[in-house]
Amino acid sequence: MKGLPDIPQIDLGRDGAAALARAFPERLRDLVCQARRRYTGLGLGLADRMAHRWLAAAANPYLAEIEAVAAQAGCSGVYLLNTSYDMACTSAVVPSKDGGFRLVRVLDWKLHGLGRSLVLARQEGPAGPFHSLTWPGYAGVLTGIATGRFAAAINQAPRGGGVGQRLVGRVQVWRRGGLPPAHLLRQVFETAPDYETARRLLIETRIAVPAIFVLAGCGSSDGCVIERTPFEAAVRPAPAAVANHWVSMARPGKPRGIDSHGRQRAMERLLKHPPNHFHWLAPPVLNKDTRLVALADPATGFLRAQGFEKTGAVTRPLNIDL
Repeated sequence: MKGLPDIPQIDLGRDGAAALARAFPERLRDLVCQARRRYTGLGLGLADRMAHRWLAAAANPYLAEIEAVAAQAGCSGVYLLNTSYDMACTSAVVPSKDGGFRLVRVLDWKLHGLGRSLVLARQEGPAGPFHSLTWPGYAGVLTGIATGRFAAAINQAPRGGGVGQRLVGRVQVWRRGGLPPAHLLRQVFETAPDYETARRLLIETRIAVPAIFVLAGCGSSDGCVIERTPFEAAVRPAPAAVANHWVSMARPGKPRGIDSHGRQRAMERLLKHPPNHFHWLAPPVLNKDTRLVALADPATGFLRAQGFEKTGAVTRPLNIDL
């Protein structure tokens, strides 16, 4: 790990995505440039305008933040990045030595630059402070920890049906509103005082698209995987592992990412051997799309994280007690 940079840390207080983007403008530019390479300038511009219109029509609570980031970036891409879920993740809720549960998290995303642009941001809400492993310009929360309350992450749900069904699904997203899953998870970190409240909100709050939430708390029964559609929820108690296919939800769906079933089986091996390090990390859980690996213990505040790109690790491991 010698010569690799550290993951930077920043205290945003009650400021949000715009403040984070101002603090790391070069990282914001890099992510937007990577998005333009992936989606092409014309396609990115069209998708970005559509994402902006949808956020506005849904009265999204973080729209003003995202608009400020877009103004700073000065080019298209910010709205799409804040509504895109082109990711595949492997996560688990494993027993912790203190009697609660610990979150194990591997985030895969085809977009280059996410691993090297990773930031640990401290934020505050009415329920107290929390930390998010995130990127400049991103308003939601995909991986976070609130010491003394809970740790949580989002896995993308499987694809639904064929091309026709997916097109119908996109139209329905525009019509029904609801929060993007990452925005709901941020709201939960801001407002939920405890695990039970977080669990209830993640089960009951309407979301725009299907998602899988992974939640670890401080008590002996405080852990679960929540498989969600906009109006339904299926809950598995911890210890449990999940990738990008339905396990409990009685709906059809095509797994996402590289070997979703194989990744889940590999992660399930950790349920009886909870890790304190990343020595277990290996294919297929570790793959060319891996951008973030993390362990988070909400009872103790322990957090370990590292950024990855296609070539391997691109940051030093972050080890911190929050």
